[in-house]
Amino acid sequence: MTGSRGSLLLLAAIAGASAIFVATTDGIDARVWGVPVRSRSWERPAIVAMVLTGAAGLQFRHELMVLVLRAPAPIVARARAFIGPLPAITACAAGVLALAFGTWAAGGADSYGYVSQAELLAAGRLTDSMPRSRAFAWPSVPYTLTPLGYKEGVQRGTLAPIYPPGFPLLMAPFAAIDRRAGFLVVPLCAAMAVWLCSRIGRERVHHCDAAQRQHSLLRGAPHSAMGQAGSGGARPGSCGAARGWPHALCHP
Repeated sequence: MTGSRGSLLLLAAIAGASAIFVATTDGIDARVWGVPVRSRSWERPAIVAMVLTGAAGLQFRHELMVLVLRAPAPIVARARAFIGPLPAITACAAGVLALAFGTWAAGGADSYGYVSQAELLAAGRLTDSMPRSRAFAWPSVPYTLTPLGYKEGVQRGTLAPIYPPGFPLLMAPFAAIDRRAGFLVVPLCAAMAVWLCSRIGRERVHHCDAAQRQHSLLRGAPHSAMGQAGSGGARPGSCGAARGWPHALCHP
């Protein structure tokens, strides 16, 4: 197990160094034993490095938890003060990146179905009108004039959306202000998803801490977090005893 964890860190370091090298230079364009080796994109090795680092972190999670629990109080207080604003910063970064690299147009038939349905809801309508012209004389005119995401309505000459209305309902209030404002929903959802993940993690930690304290009181003997991490009866990094409801709460 130790060898595999060390290998993950080594591979992560190699991928990270490769990403830094490609980002700071013009990339790699060489031949190794006659085989061409080229790399112009730093994003791919950077993603590989992050994934490998995360996998190594999962492998070392118990050791990291023991170090955290044994850290002096001043260091823990400074770490908390530093980590405190990180969720908000990360959420804002996710929203900004979604705005910068997102789209402001329905670039496909599928996205058109959602955007057009949002515009219908913003206008207070549930159906749209089918185009009409005397030149439309071929067979199955309604079928050929029905776009993806719609079907012929109950009333003749109408189009009814068939996509789930959840996403269009989120976009509708913004589309009522401006047609392009509806595209702000995805960046806002990206920021909210990151923020809510941090809140869920924080609540989970609080619940684990409360479960640990209540379990200590029920057993009649106080157990510190450091004592549990170092004892043989509890797994490093777990909260509460190795058995019982605190362990089930923190490790479902």
